[in-house]
Amino acid sequence: VYIQPSWDTATPEQQNGAIQQMVRDGVDILLVHPLNSRAQTAAFDAAGKKGVPVILTGDIAPDSEYAVNVNTFNQG
Repeated sequence: VYIQPSWDTATPEQQNGAIQQMVRDGVDILLVHPLNSRAQTAAFDAAGKKGVPVILTGDIAPDSEYAVNVNTFNQG
């Protein structure tokens, strides 16, 4: 699966496509640093419905039934 190497050129739609492809390919788990977690909630939930856990690192998807939101705030 090709994933854009730069935040400047990547889009949530491309990330959704990569998520969908990885689920079709049979991944066991997804660790995702989402570009736009609200726009990607449908992809997260589709993966969850297929039994693929989705762990978000760096953003939250409050409307997702399946995504596990893991976010840290470094308060130096």
